[in-house]
Amino acid sequence: MKRLAALLLLAGAAWTAPDQLLPYDEKTHQKLIAETRGKVLLIDFWATWCAPCREEMPLLVALERKYAARGLKLVTVSVDDEEDREAALKFLRTHRVSPPAYLKKVADDDRFITFVDKTWSGAVP
Repeated sequence: MKRLAALLLLAGAAWTAPDQLLPYDEKTHQKLIAETRGKVLLIDFWATWCAPCREEMPLLVALERKYAARGLKLVTVSVDDEEDREAALKFLRTHRVSPPAYLKKVADDDRFITFVDKTWSGAVP
């Protein structure tokens, strides 16, 4: 029992909360894709106002933890407005999402959708 408690303590200490939301633009998107070539990258576009997004976040975090050793990397990109930045950050901390975390930094939604995936409607989740 003591060993289990020690392992849980270490696991909790190893986790770090995102302390900021980094800007997510076309350059960031291309860089992430290039850096993770040959690995499994799961980019989750979500918003604080999206109930299904909020519901699936704990599942995505658990999925990343389960498969991280096999190369899975979860990247979260909030599509919230700038004024909801703190609410998004608080949500990510509450759900223990690993950094880095991003906030959409493109004013033109059509441009954002196009550089992410031309076949994406822009809907979340």
